[in-house]
Amino acid sequence: MCEPSHFKKRQDTESQVRPEAFPCHSDHRLHLSPSITLASSMTDPATAPPQNTPEFWIQHLQLAPHPEGGYYVEVTHSAHKVDNEAGNRRLAYTTIYFLCTTESPSHLHRLCSDETFIHHAGDPLQLHVILRDPQDENRIAVHPRAEPLAETDDADARPPYQIYRRVLLGARVERGEVLQYTVPAGAIFGCSVDTDSPDGKVGYSLVSCIVSPGFDFRDFELFTQAQLMELCPQHEAVIKEMALETIPN
Repeated sequence: MCEPSHFKKRQDTESQVRPEAFPCHSDHRLHLSPSITLASSMTDPATAPPQNTPEFWIQHLQLAPHPEGGYYVEVTHSAHKVDNEAGNRRLAYTTIYFLCTTESPSHLHRLCSDETFIHHAGDPLQLHVILRDPQDENRIAVHPRAEPLAETDDADARPPYQIYRRVLLGARVERGEVLQYTVPAGAIFGCSVDTDSPDGKVGYSLVSCIVSPGFDFRDFELFTQAQLMELCPQHEAVIKEMALETIPN
């Protein structure tokens, strides 16, 4: 299961973030735009925002606000179904475009699935990952994982969520950036735009996200600062930076 014992186990029909609060999420999956290519090709160049801006990508890709922060649209999903680690039947995978901006980061949340991030455009993306287990990364890695840029690891006997990783996603591999990174199932994570990039700041990061088993809002947990301070107070700095004070209604 992806939840620690002192968090109440939610049934498959429940969600900490209510899908009905977001009309496009009423089917528990994602905002899907089947006409994305046709609609984007019809954008009037005279009225389109400049390309290297968040507004351009929001309009061009028909992105919608995500409850965790940022903007997204579903691109593809599998025709096959599998069981996730909580034992619930889900699509084998789903993929989205996700736009993170300096004004709208992805706040700390958790899934019962692995999520792979692939960088496309804009500034590098900072992934903030609190691992459920220090071996989770190695279990899913084919190649040796890149060393994290920041790490909290000072316990020998580790309960869950002791290890924090900060990973930079981008094309500047000489700077320690990685082209893609997979957040393992059960991790608590979020992301923000890296404003320290030497290539200048455009204020956004555009990535693809592949979730397997597929994303479903019934598996989505969005945390408050108070909840995370109870679970892993040693990560106070990243919790205060990346977690919401209250969950939106």
